[in-house]
Amino acid sequence: MRILDATTVNELKEAFLDYSLKKENARRKMAGEPPLSKGGYASSLRGTAGIFSKQALKFYKRNGYHIENPLAGEVPKADFEKFIVPPGGLDFIKELFEAAQNELSHEPQIYPIFLICLGAGLRVQEATHVSWKHIQAGGIYVRSDEVHRTKSGLPRLVPAGDSLKMRLLGKMPSDASPDDFVVPVLRDRTTGSGRPKKTKSRCDKAIKKLNAWLRQHGVTKDLTTHPCHYLRKLFGAVVLTKHPRGLALAKKYLGHESTDTTEKIYVDILETPEVNSLPEIEASGIAS
Repeated sequence: MRILDATTVNELKEAFLDYSLKKENARRKMAGEPPLSKGGYASSLRGTAGIFSKQALKFYKRNGYHIENPLAGEVPKADFEKFIVPPGGLDFIKELFEAAQNELSHEPQIYPIFLICLGAGLRVQEATHVSWKHIQAGGIYVRSDEVHRTKSGLPRLVPAGDSLKMRLLGKMPSDASPDDFVVPVLRDRTTGSGRPKKTKSRCDKAIKKLNAWLRQHGVTKDLTTHPCHYLRKLFGAVVLTKHPRGLALAKKYLGHESTDTTEKIYVDILETPEVNSLPEIEASGIAS
């Protein structure tokens, strides 16, 4: 058994972190975005922790290395952005849906992302990796495989109403394969040299456009710093407040690790009984 001491592993960690930050800032410079500030250190450190995950350490051990996790106890915990109820309550969902139906229904990328995030509570990256075969009788299947891995590493099935499924399937091209993504890539993402262009998401521009549209339609910075992700939180809020087992179901459908996570995000709703006068999911026009 070969043993790497903590000093060596920490040097590896620092080198990896330095490389990651430089790479990220290079990408930001190319994209015309501001460089990562010192405030981004904690986020980067959490990413670095991945090379010392339980799975990674088991892999090292199988290959003859025994490495103690040097990040144990020093990786900052991610802060949960609490859900803030929009002005006027969740009738806002119906207004948002109607606006999207009028203004976004012709958008082949933006509209499906909107529908899936708001109607089924998927994360943006989960939504962009839904294939046609994943729209099932029981709801929308959230994959976790070699194509896309969920945050928990587990797949899940989220119930979806006929209204949502019909709107999505109505956009399915006649020549589409069941394995094709519901959210298409509209052009070949290549550089001038013909090499594949590396992007954080397969639908970067569509997500940015949807974020901008949501800002214009009331999803302000007072509510969230992540407009697209707020759609998912709206879905979770309705499930949480309109079902007898709301907390357990919201945790299950949103794919949270535990109900503790769900409680931290929706603490204001849980502590404010009058907020429970929220519309049924059916009233949102998203699901039936």
